[in-house]
Amino acid sequence: MATIFQKYEEISGQKVNYDKSLIIFGLKIQRLQRHLKIYNVGGGGKYLGLPEQFGRKNVEMFQYIVDRVKERTEGWSFKYLSPARKEILIKSVALALPVYSMNCFLLPLSICEEIQSVLATFWWGKEKGRRQLPWVAWDKMTLPKSEGGLGFKELHEFNRSLLAKQAWRIMNNPQSLLARLYKGMYHPNSSYLQTVIGPRSSYNWKSIQYGKELLQVGLQVKIGNCQTTKIWEDPWLPTLPPRPASRPVIDASWTVSDLWWED
Repeated sequence: MATIFQKYEEISGQKVNYDKSLIIFGLKIQRLQRHLKIYNVGGGGKYLGLPEQFGRKNVEMFQYIVDRVKERTEGWSFKYLSPARKEILIKSVALALPVYSMNCFLLPLSICEEIQSVLATFWWGKEKGRRQLPWVAWDKMTLPKSEGGLGFKELHEFNRSLLAKQAWRIMNNPQSLLARLYKGMYHPNSSYLQTVIGPRSSYNWKSIQYGKELLQVGLQVKIGNCQTTKIWEDPWLPTLPPRPASRPVIDASWTVSDLWWED
């Protein structure tokens, strides 16, 4: 690894600042620290606005998002805002703050509920420091306007849809760096759709797997020569949502091509 750093410096013309660098390893790996000359231990901060490392207390790791939303909304003077302006601020600013994190990680449900509580407080306002009575539940306000709601996002479901988009990208771009990295780590001998969450999976991989579960609900096998599409396993029937053929299973190895003869 020290050789890689040296080559990077030669090629890029940039020098690694070891005094500002952090190393994230187990506490017992001190020999590697001495070899690389990086003595600062990291792992508890953020990189590009995202937590560097996850443990058992994921709620605390994402509490900064709630604090940012609360700080932003409390800075707005809701006394002088019309309902239309409140709606624009919530949709374009407040709901946009957690999107970057939700693209990468599945936020704990309690964090989503806390953010929605902060937004509801801003929407209904305060009087003498006390929250006004909410006349409509938040789940009603997340309905489309055509159905009587205001079109606010239900954060937990929106989070899952963003992760499903990441799963779609991995599935459709298997040669991308992220897809090849995950394949080498978690499914070297199987396809992406056959992967499962293992006991030592990273939090990011677990999050994308939750998105994949949502993605699979709407996936349909594109029929070609039908020789690899399993009748009772693959979702090849054009229903909503797509599904495999109904049981009972005659022969689990049969493919769709076995349902007809040529000509």
